Amino acid sequence: MPAEQRRLALLDIARHEFSSHGYRATTTLGIAERAGVSEGLVLKHFGSKDELFRAAVADPLLDMLREQIARGPDVSPAVQDEADRLEEFLARFARLVQEEAPLLLALLGNLKDFPDVGAELAALVKQLVDGVAGTIETRAGRAEYRAFDSSVATYAGLAAASIGGLVAADPDDFIREVVDLIMVGVLSPSGRRKYRSRTLS
Repeated sequence: MPAEQRRLALLDIARHEFSSHGYRATTTLGIAERAGVSEGLVLKHFGSKDELFRAAVADPLLDMLREQIARGPDVSPAVQDEADRLEEFLARFARLVQEEAPLLLALLGNLKDFPDVGAELAALVKQLVDGVAGTIETRAGRAEYRAFDSSVATYAGLAAASIGGLVAADPDDFIREVVDLIMVGVLSPSGRRKYRSRTLS
């Protein structure tokens, strides 16, 4: 097997092992045995268990978060309504969490062993929140909205989307309810009346 193909196969096995058994219970010897190669070959490719965990678990998740930041909160131009925009963005985030739940849980469960990864993860989440919050900041000054902290609203939405992705078989209904709660929370009384008339029509 060519070296790059072998490396990718080892990463697949390592992701499964780290996701299933956690960082501490997973060994490079166990990964090697599952791959049908020597432990020395695993270490030749990755150097150590720490580096293998980074390559198999941390790096793919950090890359996906960077991709979400690059995409930003913008959705299809055909979606004009703000609640629909928010719902589409949070649903996309929830589906990402759902698809990557085993890796995400493996990473979060071992951040104390990788403080630099934890710091980078926190910085990327803040960057994502700042980007989303920036797009909704101007709403707070409009008559339909009360004064609200757009960062708090964004953190609440992303936290709820993460929970929905982890616990809901289909997160769409979960996200719809979250968006309803957020919108009612940030709207002024007149804005709530307009929003309620929209949802009832």
